Amino acid sequence: MTDDFKKEKYWKLVEEFVQELKTAKYWLKPDGKPNPEWKLFEAETWGAADAAAWDAAWDVARDAAWGAAGAAAGAAAWDAAWAAAGAAAGAAARDAAGAAAGAAAGDAAGDAAWDAAIFARMLVCLDLKMDVKHLVHLNARMEVWRKGYALKCDVNGVLYVYAKKK
Repeated sequence: MTDDFKKEKYWKLVEEFVQELKTAKYWLKPDGKPNPEWKLFEAETWGAADAAAWDAAWDVARDAAWGAAGAAAGAAAWDAAWAAAGAAAGAAARDAAGAAAGAAAGDAAGDAAWDAAIFARMLVCLDLKMDVKHLVHLNARMEVWRKGYALKCDVNGVLYVYAKKK
């Protein structure tokens, strides 16, 4: 297989994926069949569900950081956990401050776009020597969105997912 053929093949996969995104009818419309491996949080609004998922994920990440670092390195572990939370903290803070449902949905849409961009990059790089666990993980993240749920984050390989109750 020539390099040009490979590039064309992978770009075709990306084009098909982008077309799927354009025509998808499932965004933020949960199918009612969440993956049992997810940590699912549901609430009356998308914002409240987002905040619940964030709080739970943060508690797990913080506890893991404290446990791993021990008492002597507690402050450093807290800083590391805080840094690992990254940009998601901004969305959670807005929700905690009482952001409107539209803003929460906008945050989820931004998160979905981020995961879609990562997935598209993965498609372009399929011929590289990449550990299969990364491909599996990216597929699992996209499954959340394809099933109509929103993905808050991933802590130690566990996906923290949220949705508005029907």
